[in-house]
Amino acid sequence: MQTAGRFAPRQSIPGWLGEQKSGEILAYAIANQARFAPSTIERNDGTSTVDRSLRDSQKLLDLGGHGEFIADRIIDLMPRLGPLIGPLDRPIQGLTLELVAHGDGAHFKRHEDTYTGAGADQRRGRRRLSLVYYLNQRPKRFSGGVLRFYNDDDTAWQDVIPDHDLLVCFPAWTSHSVEPVQVPGGAFAHSRFAINGWLYD
Repeated sequence: MQTAGRFAPRQSIPGWLGEQKSGEILAYAIANQARFAPSTIERNDGTSTVDRSLRDSQKLLDLGGHGEFIADRIIDLMPRLGPLIGPLDRPIQGLTLELVAHGDGAHFKRHEDTYTGAGADQRRGRRRLSLVYYLNQRPKRFSGGVLRFYNDDDTAWQDVIPDHDLLVCFPAWTSHSVEPVQVPGGAFAHSRFAINGWLYD
């Protein structure tokens, strides 16, 4: 599709964690299949709900020892990622991570990651920066599942193909979606895996 209007800034870092570490995290995800639960959508009032018409995937909040390692690597990136979020009224207050599996038919309709509305700042602060780190078997056993970014006048979009060991970073207010995934045979190990992360102010 031809692009028009403006797109939010973003950065992509291929080969972010390297062959060994990315393989270890992928193996952890596959080995913990039984611990994944349906992904939820968080509301501004602090509640969360499962709505597969909007978000259909499975998530695991416990990343084992990999969580601390990934958090440290994200903090190391902050000088490079600062231009994506601009000046802060206060320092970054926190980071959350989740491991997500997108199987056959999985998707996440168009949305923004940041909290808005009354009470948003009283929760965990506002999400300022979103990060998505992709993991998958090779050769890739799924198709689809692109990360789609929409421009500011809704006239165009740009797609990022999910590739193993790729990190994508963007402002949390960016409008985006996960397009439907196809996994022939439906094997969990063949899913589109990702670690989603958010930095809060």
